[in-house]
Amino acid sequence: AMFAYCAALTTVPLFDLSNCTRTWSMFYECTALTTVPLLNLSSVTNASYMFYRCLELTTVPLLNLSSCTNASGMFSLCSKLTTVPLLNLSNCTNAINMFSGVTLTTQSYSDFLINLATLDLQSGVSFHGGNSKYNPAAAIARAYLISNFGWTITDGGAA
Repeated sequence: AMFAYCAALTTVPLFDLSNCTRTWSMFYECTALTTVPLLNLSSVTNASYMFYRCLELTTVPLLNLSSCTNASGMFSLCSKLTTVPLLNLSNCTNAINMFSGVTLTTQSYSDFLINLATLDLQSGVSFHGGNSKYNPAAAIARAYLISNFGWTITDGGAA
């Protein structure tokens, strides 16, 4: 929770987080945060609520979440977030409320789901895609995640 509640924080300098294992609530309720640099999160296992309620955040860079097991609430209530990169959630076991209160564009959310379906994922993950809707191609990927990995997915439904 290093910068939690820093309401006036708008940008973040580039940090060396390569050895960091927990970024839990790092930018929690940094409501004015607009940009985030490319952070090395390759060793992070817990990124829960990292950007919770960052109300001015519209995009994030490609974050290496390949070691992350807990991404719960990571972008929850980031109400201006409309696009996300293709994040690697292959080791994630908890993504509940990850995008709760967020509406990604249909294309961004669809690409996100299609990318997830290409990964060797953990079973039984609860994932929240917010109010985001998916296109027909992503509907196939979404069904694959549910049937092959036992994911529980909450989102805005088909576009």
